[in-house]
Amino acid sequence: MASSPRDSSPPWLQSAERRAPVAAGEERLLSLLDHGDPQPAEVERLRPAFPWRLQIQTTSFCQAACVTCPWPETRSTQEQGRMEEGMFRTLLDQCRGREIRRVGLYLQNEPLLDPRLPAWTALAREALPEAVLHLYTNGWLLTPDSAAALEEAGLDEIHVSLLAADPVLVERYAPGTPLPAILHTLDLLAAERRSEQGGRLRLRIAVLDLPGAVASLAPWAERWKDAGFALDLAPVGNRAGAVGRPRPGRRLPVPCHLPFTKACILWNGQVLLCASDWRRQGVVGDLRHQSLEEIWNGAVLQRYRGRLLAGHPEPGAPCFRCDHPLRRWQALYGGSGLAV
Repeated sequence: MASSPRDSSPPWLQSAERRAPVAAGEERLLSLLDHGDPQPAEVERLRPAFPWRLQIQTTSFCQAACVTCPWPETRSTQEQGRMEEGMFRTLLDQCRGREIRRVGLYLQNEPLLDPRLPAWTALAREALPEAVLHLYTNGWLLTPDSAAALEEAGLDEIHVSLLAADPVLVERYAPGTPLPAILHTLDLLAAERRSEQGGRLRLRIAVLDLPGAVASLAPWAERWKDAGFALDLAPVGNRAGAVGRPRPGRRLPVPCHLPFTKACILWNGQVLLCASDWRRQGVVGDLRHQSLEEIWNGAVLQRYRGRLLAGHPEPGAPCFRCDHPLRRWQALYGGSGLAV
């Protein structure tokens, strides 16, 4: 099911492969990883001693069954649960005073299923006043009231994943999705922004490059164009080989930058190699027994990074099957991104 963004997208659609604004140090590291032959010593010099970005799973559950997502499989093959508040507070304490730039209060889940989210967003805002706090949601539970509560708590961005705006397509891609309710909520939020009652919370619509999706959203993009919504198009990835086709087993064209910049923390304290590791085959540490700094600079994660820099991920590791580096190469240079 892997694909790449369209060469000629409508003007209202942005590429989600664009890089969010980064500080100079991060830009140097990412540029080194994306271009040329990055030398391990130079990468290590530029790599942060603590992650610049976090994703935190406060609850592991989701009510959807999207064809692009491994959740229908992993809901029964992986242990599920909710993060304890003590662990969340301890994690925030470890992050205080660090150069953390973005915190996603979501990971392989539907974050709005957690009723504690506004209160925990406020905790994160107090601990990390300079970080951008954001989340991705399928929109099922989003309302103007829930958006306002999260904004008041300190959330900066909500990304609503909308696989299509046509009922037939939505039923094909995400059966059971309450599409009319989601579109109605977005209409209400758009109206708030037009009347200047929407506040500072940024809303983005996340669109996957599925057949018919972009065309179905065109009328809604026109409808919302004066409300400040951004629509982002992303290719359909294979989630480290958990859905769609596995990456051809060849040398990586560029090393994935995620293990060098972001830490992904599950509800039970396990830290994943990256957010695409739905089968939890790349657990690099556990906050129940280690600090995040120890995990981030530990031997397990360093071994994975070394293999990525060499272009040969470990067989059996999630990176070995993941198509993210190929999609990154295509976004940078075009072409297939396959290397021998």
